[in-house]
Amino acid sequence: MPDMKKNMNNLAEFVASKRHEAGLSSKELADRSGLSPAYISRIEQGHYESPSLPTIKALADGLGLTLHAFLSEAGLLNNQ
Repeated sequence: MPDMKKNMNNLAEFVASKRHEAGLSSKELADRSGLSPAYISRIEQGHYESPSLPTIKALADGLGLTLHAFLSEAGLLNNQ
């Protein structure tokens, strides 16, 4: 089973990295995901240890990823 605390730190890094790869500002990701720019910033700073599934889905949508791809690439799935 994945270490969730470690993976949530990875989530912060993952979201920031994917946002930068996509050439998006925090505001642009916020607009695409329906989340606030402040919330995006807090996620990227690691302030949320367990965002809800709807929040993760919104981030995936904003980054142009499927939910499965987002969870897998972020290391949040146990791919056995």
